[in-house]
Amino acid sequence: MNDARLQRYIQIIQALLSSDAGEAETLLAQQEEGVDEQLLQVMGQLAENAAAEGSEELAARLQELAAEVTRFIANRGENASPDSEAEVYRQLARELLQLERESNSDTAVVYPFLDQHRDKLNPRFKEAFLEVSRLLLSDAEQADTFAGIIENTCIHINVFPRGSRADCLEIAIAGYQLVLTVRPRERKPAKWAQTQNNLASAYLYRIRGERGENLERAIAA
Repeated sequence: MNDARLQRYIQIIQALLSSDAGEAETLLAQQEEGVDEQLLQVMGQLAENAAAEGSEELAARLQELAAEVTRFIANRGENASPDSEAEVYRQLARELLQLERESNSDTAVVYPFLDQHRDKLNPRFKEAFLEVSRLLLSDAEQADTFAGIIENTCIHINVFPRGSRADCLEIAIAGYQLVLTVRPRERKPAKWAQTQNNLASAYLYRIRGERGENLERAIAA
């Protein structure tokens, strides 16, 4: 992501934060060109940073806005063909999360499913997985339950022995970071520590990126 693109996302986020209730959809429509999955990634990172700094109100507001952005993107794609590639990946993410929930994260059930679809555990799946997961976490009453399901899914993908190891680690890292946005240290210290530990492990073995930087991130986590 180049600096100009990042600055564009920051401007959109600032405008959303300053908007009144009910204005977000109109604002997003006006800024449609810059409303995409990368915007959601930036919002997720800002929410995580806010939570880590103790700004829980800001973190919660960013999560609410991220849910609205997710819905906007989903509604925008309603006219797409049902068998489009993006929808195939979203449906795969939904099925995996549902399987995790129904099987109580039983590896005997989850691993065969991952093996069957190992060719799709790639960057496209990561974006779809994050999109579906954000929508689940937008339900405040069920956020903690879904956070646990999402984290267990990331653990399974993290240690999945087949498919692209590099891609699986990237999916796990992105998922752990998303879970942390609804697990602030101040309110959920034990679960926060658990997710931080999982994130550290993923960065320790990360293949992409600079080795030294990955180690520093692992130590920080």
